[in-house]
Amino acid sequence: MKLASLLVPIALAGAAHAQLSLSWSDGVLGSGVDYSLSGGASGAGYFLLPSLNEGPTPLALLDPFDPRLLDVGLDLLSFADVGFLSAGGSATVSYPFPANPALSGFPLYAQALTFPGAATLADELSNQVKFVLSLPGEAHLALNDDGDARRWPSATTLDDGTVLVAGGQSPDVPPVFHDSISLFDPQTQSFVPSPAALPEARSHHRATLLDDGRVLLSGGIDGAGALASCAIYNPSTGSATATGSMSSPRVMHTATKLGDGRVFVAGGSTGFDAAHPIGWPASMFTALATTEIYNPATGVWSAGPALPAPLTTAEAALLGSGKVLIAGGVESPAGLGPSTTDACLLYDPAGGGGVGLTDPLPDRRMHLGIAPAFTGDVIAVGGADVDFATLSTSVHDDTYVFDHGTETWSSKTPVPQSIRCGQLICIPRGGKVVYGFGAGLNGLDLATGTFNFNRNVWVMDDTYSVWVRGGVLHEDRLGGRFALLEGLRILVIGSGGGAGAAADKSGDVVTGIEPGC
Repeated sequence: MKLASLLVPIALAGAAHAQLSLSWSDGVLGSGVDYSLSGGASGAGYFLLPSLNEGPTPLALLDPFDPRLLDVGLDLLSFADVGFLSAGGSATVSYPFPANPALSGFPLYAQALTFPGAATLADELSNQVKFVLSLPGEAHLALNDDGDARRWPSATTLDDGTVLVAGGQSPDVPPVFHDSISLFDPQTQSFVPSPAALPEARSHHRATLLDDGRVLLSGGIDGAGALASCAIYNPSTGSATATGSMSSPRVMHTATKLGDGRVFVAGGSTGFDAAHPIGWPASMFTALATTEIYNPATGVWSAGPALPAPLTTAEAALLGSGKVLIAGGVESPAGLGPSTTDACLLYDPAGGGGVGLTDPLPDRRMHLGIAPAFTGDVIAVGGADVDFATLSTSVHDDTYVFDHGTETWSSKTPVPQSIRCGQLICIPRGGKVVYGFGAGLNGLDLATGTFNFNRNVWVMDDTYSVWVRGGVLHEDRLGGRFALLEGLRILVIGSGGGAGAAADKSGDVVTGIEPGC
């Protein structure tokens, strides 16, 4: 329907009051964007306004009797879409996008309204949505800055697609530890500060999404050292409250949600030097051999089975069999110095609840990337082997898959560069899976704590046959975290900037994550 048909005189009969909601999906150049309207009055007319400007724009430009403001401009008025909502009060509008690099980097805003109103042309105004136009395999900065520059925060994708960003520490020396919380809204590609705060400031903690949608934040460090305390974030109330504490302070521990909804925590360190990226030397000499299990129904921790040896900096993931795989890390037996290990452990909550050795990794490594595959297996990438006697480090580029049926590792195509402290994420796409990895460090000098950043994000399909570069970050991301967004995107946060006001507070959004991008 043409715009002119909206502007002709109409009978202002007054549509039923409704709560109009606008959302978008896809949004990649070379494909298009799909806008969805919902919650409007049955059969009402709608007017969808895309714009390259955020507004505000007086609605009086369309109706001199309307004092309200639009949150978009009228610069793309010729592309506006006019139509009628369905009997259920919904509509879908699609715009194709050419794969034109000249469009990349421009924000696209949109807002909708319904008509007629009781006394004005417009009735309901929708929320504003916005995203950055970009080609597949490109990264762009979020549309605003987070409130704090954060290294080693947590980033958790909530059930509604919002990303909870919690805690972290500033790049200052000594660092400032944060208790602040932000919510990253994928529909506006923006950080929204939360009025809630963590009960205690913390960084290097673990965040676990529980079955009821809450998030458990366990351990980590603050200015006084490692923490035993834990917190719960409840998205339904927007609050963060203390929950039961672990029996031991833990940092660089593993935290895995079990099939029955409980959380299994293993190992970690009780000491940590906050001036060093991995807490050296305190973190490597204070490893724990204990495990604990959190019950979300009661908020209480109970003792779990002992590990074969004190272990820190390992990574863990839940297998399709219901067992937990714990891979690599640094062992620190009593009376002996720390050493990187190739050992892998299995915790079987159904089979007596013990922890036993399983097929080892082909090489020793710590700080590897690990994630459960949608097949029930586990994929592991990269990591580093540290010789603590000479303080020398070798960084890995290999990829392995742990078969949950045979409980053995098999080698897959290596990532094109060596990465430590990276993160691995699995992204569902049309029945297939994409694995994204990167945004860590190429190297770390253990003695000095200096490091070389890696800005590349690599992706691989579910055949494990080839890695391709899926994006290059705009900023260095020390202590970076990945979070899955809607529309084949990931959010990467973590500040690599300098100290104080110059520190980076942004986040990178990597677009169109898919093989061949």
